[in-house]
Amino acid sequence: MRSWLKYPFLVVAITFAGLSMFMPAALSLAFDDHPTSRAFFYNGLLTIFFGVLLGLSTTNFRPKTTVRNQLLGFFLVLAGIPVLLALPVYAALSDVPYFDAYRDMVSCLTTTGAELIDSRKLSETVAFWRAMVAWMGGFIMWVAALSILEPLGIGGFETVAATGRYIPGPKISGESESRVRLVKHLGRLLPLYCGFTCVLWGLLLLAGELPLAAFVHAMSTMSTSGISLGENRVSTQDGFLAEVFVFCFLFVSFSRVFVTTSKGLPKPILYLSDPEFRLALGIILAAASAFFLLQWTRIETSGNPSSLFDSFYSFWGALFTVASFLSTSGFESVHWSQPPESASYSFQALILIGLAMTGGGIATTAGGLKLLRVISIWRHGAYELTKLVYPSAVISPARKGIRSEGIEIVWAAFALFAVTTGALMLALSASGLKLESALAVSVSALTTTGPLAGAIVPGGFDYWMLDGYSKSTLSIAMIVGKLEIISVIALLNPLVWRR
Repeated sequence: MRSWLKYPFLVVAITFAGLSMFMPAALSLAFDDHPTSRAFFYNGLLTIFFGVLLGLSTTNFRPKTTVRNQLLGFFLVLAGIPVLLALPVYAALSDVPYFDAYRDMVSCLTTTGAELIDSRKLSETVAFWRAMVAWMGGFIMWVAALSILEPLGIGGFETVAATGRYIPGPKISGESESRVRLVKHLGRLLPLYCGFTCVLWGLLLLAGELPLAAFVHAMSTMSTSGISLGENRVSTQDGFLAEVFVFCFLFVSFSRVFVTTSKGLPKPILYLSDPEFRLALGIILAAASAFFLLQWTRIETSGNPSSLFDSFYSFWGALFTVASFLSTSGFESVHWSQPPESASYSFQALILIGLAMTGGGIATTAGGLKLLRVISIWRHGAYELTKLVYPSAVISPARKGIRSEGIEIVWAAFALFAVTTGALMLALSASGLKLESALAVSVSALTTTGPLAGAIVPGGFDYWMLDGYSKSTLSIAMIVGKLEIISVIALLNPLVWRR
């Protein structure tokens, strides 16, 4: 792995993307789908060849390690790698334009999971490739969070010193080169990420899912992309046990403990004492209880009393769906019942939008504003109210767990998210999209929760029916949502270039 130090991360990502195309090629061969197998195999060889040539041409290239170069490399991976990832999709689906395939790969790599290609045209191999690209995007986010965002103090890490116990990652001795830090985290996180995926895959197989569907759901759960082979559900039958397993692994996206622990798996006490985990657990229980009471009231009003088992499954459906949308995965439980198109639907839509906007933990694959920022806002509000009630009291901000520099960035992140959402809604409305749909699609893209629009828009929503302008706008929004607007501003700020 140390030999990777002499190559830029973009070169390594391109080569790995080419190698990953051999897996769907082998899968198509097993299905006797030889045209699709050739499309992935040949494009995989071409991608590897391009990566090798690019690596040879940059062997002696030693760029100066700056903040701008680190962020720019992360942006190029999210926006540039899909150019190559879309080639086998375009070759396998002859009636799909290349730009639609590219925009769909952007959706997958950013772990959004929105289907910008008609799902009826997708074979099982292409659907598997979408889930695999999203899985790779989730791992890229794990590594980038520790090797790029943490040293810069953005992406939620600006609040770490203010919100409780922080579990530091491994320290790098000697030169603080970004590539050294990158390779260190690659070697440490890859076995953990693959191990979690394989364990969940095995559990889903024990739950009765088919091997390919179980593998897709395992990758989608770890990457929080919400991609599935069929409907946006973990199982098309009574998959209670499968949902329980997925529900347990969703909690990996609610806390940074698994990523930032330096040696092996973290101790359970560290996970239970983590403020992000406790806040996520409280939000899930509160929102699921509200949905259950709403449905129970509607059932009692209709005069059709439900049994104890029906009530249990109804509560479980709300619990699983709430946890899924809070992690920005977007899976819907088999036992999740859609309320009628009335005021109750508006209540459900607002709650799901709020869950997606809150998002998961920092340094995870989840999108949204992050739980740690919500905790910082809460503590800052309590601090300000305390000063109003007791104006003569001398209270240190550090006593309340508040770091003045961090809270300024947190408030800026909230304000910029609101402004960006409004601007994106206006841009989509200009193409003729209704205001309700524009809001749902905007939040879906910026929080990287692709299934959100289909869950809250009456009658469902199909991304692939949008025009080219709207799809391109959403692709840009997905990249901004994964990078976060704070990182984009830092990338464009000349003061950061000179740092």
